[in-house]
Amino acid sequence: MKPLALTFLSASIIALTACGGGDDNAENLTTEQVLSLARNTNSANQNYPDSATNELLMKTPEAVTYYLGDGVLRWSTETQIPLYFVSIDGANPPQTLIDGVAQLESRLGDIFTDFKILTWDVQQYRDTNASDENMGNGTFDKAFFMAQNNLSEGGMILSIDSGYYNKQYSNNAQNMCANSSIAPFSGALQILWDKTGYTYSKENLIWTNMGNNHGCKWNTQTVMHELAHGMGMYQHFEPQFGSWSDGAFDVLTTLYHNAPGTKWADLQVSTL
Repeated sequence: MKPLALTFLSASIIALTACGGGDDNAENLTTEQVLSLARNTNSANQNYPDSATNELLMKTPEAVTYYLGDGVLRWSTETQIPLYFVSIDGANPPQTLIDGVAQLESRLGDIFTDFKILTWDVQQYRDTNASDENMGNGTFDKAFFMAQNNLSEGGMILSIDSGYYNKQYSNNAQNMCANSSIAPFSGALQILWDKTGYTYSKENLIWTNMGNNHGCKWNTQTVMHELAHGMGMYQHFEPQFGSWSDGAFDVLTTLYHNAPGTKWADLQVSTL
């Protein structure tokens, strides 16, 4: 069965100078705020312009229920979410990545596998003709990448210096230091899901790109923020999800402590 697709364009532009500051964490959210933000950030219909909506629904009428975002859409956690780290020399992930995953699991549970280490030159996909930016050259092929790395299913893959940076959006590389996307050096996030449920298809290979080859600074909170994008928090909300915060964590925890497909009216807030 062919999975349905939802595409989010843009580069997840974040003012990372605010990451790790005290202001975000100082503000707690009410139950009503968590419920509202969980729906707004996870609802599929927040991310398509009307023309694209009409085109999608005309081509795929059975997608209407899912497109309208009437319930939680996320990874299934009945089995652990595959987790990968890729580098040119097969190195272990830096401690900052390990800590980001561990902090998410401190509230979400043991939802990720241990890191599977991949040896691959991701920089081959960078457009070297735009050396003052950090964009793809159009050569990445997901099927080929998965086959060459013996991946039988997708998951979440973390990579260093593959973040999308395009001066069309900012002249400051720090403002586009990391993102979640369908490929290295890409600014698009596409979610595939199976129409039999509100869970991600196992075909998804979601890239968490940390750094952009221009010396920008990122930290554990940045890792958590970008992983959250790929886990169902598709839109920013200020100030809590401008970087990361206890409030943003409450929203993500709520999405993952309620079953996929839980209707918004039935959503139960979880702050534990």
